[in-house]
Amino acid sequence: MKIFKKMCIILIIISACYSDEYIVPMKPASVDVADIDFDGDLDIVIGHHYSNDWSGITTLSNNGKGIFSVIDSFYFGGSHGSLHLLDLDKDNNYDIITEYYDDVENVGIGILFDFYNNLHESHYFLDNGASNFKLCDIDDDSNIDVTFCSNPYFFWGYIKNDGDGIFTSPVYYNLDYPPQDLEIGDLNNDGREDILIGGQLDSWLNYDTGLEYHEIPDSIHANTIKVADIDNDLDNDIIGSVWYMPGTSKKLVIYTNDGSGNFELTYSKWIDEALTEMFISDLNKDDYPEIIYNVSYSYPNSDYELFHTYILFNNQDGTFRDPIDYYTGICSHKSFVADLDGNGRNDIITLNYDFYNPPPSRGTIHILFQDSLGGFVEESQTSIDNGQLIMDNYELSQNYPNPFNNQTNIQYQLKSVSKIEINIFNPNGQFVRSLVNEKMGKGNHSVMFDANNLNSGIYYYQLKIDGKVMKTKKMLYLR
Repeated sequence: MKIFKKMCIILIIISACYSDEYIVPMKPASVDVADIDFDGDLDIVIGHHYSNDWSGITTLSNNGKGIFSVIDSFYFGGSHGSLHLLDLDKDNNYDIITEYYDDVENVGIGILFDFYNNLHESHYFLDNGASNFKLCDIDDDSNIDVTFCSNPYFFWGYIKNDGDGIFTSPVYYNLDYPPQDLEIGDLNNDGREDILIGGQLDSWLNYDTGLEYHEIPDSIHANTIKVADIDNDLDNDIIGSVWYMPGTSKKLVIYTNDGSGNFELTYSKWIDEALTEMFISDLNKDDYPEIIYNVSYSYPNSDYELFHTYILFNNQDGTFRDPIDYYTGICSHKSFVADLDGNGRNDIITLNYDFYNPPPSRGTIHILFQDSLGGFVEESQTSIDNGQLIMDNYELSQNYPNPFNNQTNIQYQLKSVSKIEINIFNPNGQFVRSLVNEKMGKGNHSVMFDANNLNSGIYYYQLKIDGKVMKTKKMLYLR
């Protein structure tokens, strides 16, 4: 692997495990997916926030069945809250656009051209505080441009791509308030991508004569914003979350588009959790997008929500069902949706890092696979041959309760007589305790784990059948 100037390569090779969770370096902050090695399946690329003198990018390779191996992590200066995979220079190889800081902390955009082969990199420095990079064809020339905003310096702007991955000088638009978010989408149904700024909820419509400011009347201050056709009427609407004081409920708001870029507040819903990050995707393929959200790790409203990812299913009538949640780990702060096991159903990736413990605490990504009934499970739903995993020979349930403060119950089911081991490991992979080590008959079984003499934190329980690791699950002990 070619080493970039100023880069320190940290090479991580691990074998694929049949798990919903993968350990990655500290503070995973952004994610995108693409078939970066052109083998017919979606791989995962993670950007990391700066921590403990390290900030970088991690690649996870898909074996074609939704099972991943962490194949590489390398340093690349920046705090990568935004990361995008695309072919910027149209050479049929994937490039990365993300944040970049130099040695004197000049802030800008970093580009890794043909990053899978590590051919070269380039940087474009912007005014301090620029972040939240989004891709946009701002001049409608079929070349991908980059937009950005700055909360501390009250502006948004863009740089244009000449078609070969070379960018123009930045253009800035000053604001009289700190932008909370930036989103791209066709707001007036003319086929061109427009710009929406979170905060006061302002828009710039993108005409062939240039950008024109367009006020959204009676809008509520929205911190996080998304643009999507939420009501399936062939025009894009605005989805926002409204924050008040920390520790209070948050409000989800929907502004419906009349088809010409005029918006009206048509729906609001109070959310008990500290909703901060949203991903919009049609999970159940009914043409009505769902809202997947995570919570603030700095100001959560409860300990419970830190470990879960929430889904608001679309009722197809302009309203949403009450949220359902899945355990996805500490702290589940951002989600992404893609079909990772290639079965035509969307799955959910969640980024997690342990902000309770100081660096260099590691991060994880958690994957929920959508099953045939529309629920989400830990196992890839693409069939796996018996030489890799005997899917039909056992079931291992999530421990209950989870999180727990003293004891928790682990249930499992065997469909044949087998030699069974259930072992406990700490987050560093060190053996803690054996709970079961004996030959057992088919049927339902359970074992109690007493963590009374252990430190609080994340632990893993692992099932072995006839000496072969079959499944590892995570649990949280809070004493």
